[in-house]
Amino acid sequence: MTDSITTQINIIAGNCDGKADSKDFDTREFDGSHMTLQEIEAEIGDALEAVSARHQSDANVALCNSISDLSIGDLFQMIKKASVNNKIGTVNVYVASAGIRDYLINRIPPMVPLIQPYRYKKREILIATGDITEVIVDAIVNASNVNLKLGAGVSGAIREKAGSGLQKEMDMLVARRHLVPGDALATRSHNLATCSYIIHAATAEGSRGTVTKAVSNCLSLCQQMNIRSVAFPALGAGTGNLDMEACAQTMLGTIINETDKMKELIPQKIFIILWTKYAFSIFKKVYHAITARDE
Repeated sequence: MTDSITTQINIIAGNCDGKADSKDFDTREFDGSHMTLQEIEAEIGDALEAVSARHQSDANVALCNSISDLSIGDLFQMIKKASVNNKIGTVNVYVASAGIRDYLINRIPPMVPLIQPYRYKKREILIATGDITEVIVDAIVNASNVNLKLGAGVSGAIREKAGSGLQKEMDMLVARRHLVPGDALATRSHNLATCSYIIHAATAEGSRGTVTKAVSNCLSLCQQMNIRSVAFPALGAGTGNLDMEACAQTMLGTIINETDKMKELIPQKIFIILWTKYAFSIFKKVYHAITARDE
């Protein structure tokens, strides 16, 4: 039997003034550096692996600035992942302000997944928390950029499970077609066994107009490819910095409007997979507000 360790993450505001050498990992040591995603992941992983090897009861991390193109939110996700992988019991994350603390708290997933199914005109719409790469559907949607480069967040999770062949196929697609924000293209899922296709939606720019166009294009691809079940993340709410309520209004409004116009029941199941309880509550509230207008 293997031991199961749950990592507790404490986020502490106003503690970015201390010395960098007092922390197990400190983003200030890399401020202004130009590192690749893989190099940053390795630095975080090595630091937390060392904590585990020393049998420390907890790890102390200063998350005071972004590194290269990765935001504080992206780095927080990497720290969480490395902490779980190294079976660290408690991680104290020190940030510069209460605003950043509250933002990151909203990025911690609930211990027990939240699921809310709805029935909308013979079509199933399900809002849930969890890992989109573990949802069994015909296709999942990846929040991408116009260069179709897999980065952190949802893209990083997909990259890990799909394998290197996915990025190679994406590179081939972008070499043949110039993408603009809101475009969507489908690839095979490669080593990701829970779905058959991955639809890459260029939403890194994060505006409501871009997300509207992307959702519409994803649903059109589902009809063209006979994709009967599809799972969306919160498009535009990651690196695009779209407010979660605006994201919910845009995505759900577009899904309702587009499916109302469809003659066929394809896709029949539409899943929205979210990371936090906060996002889940926002999407539920917005769904009820939108569908109440049709009653």
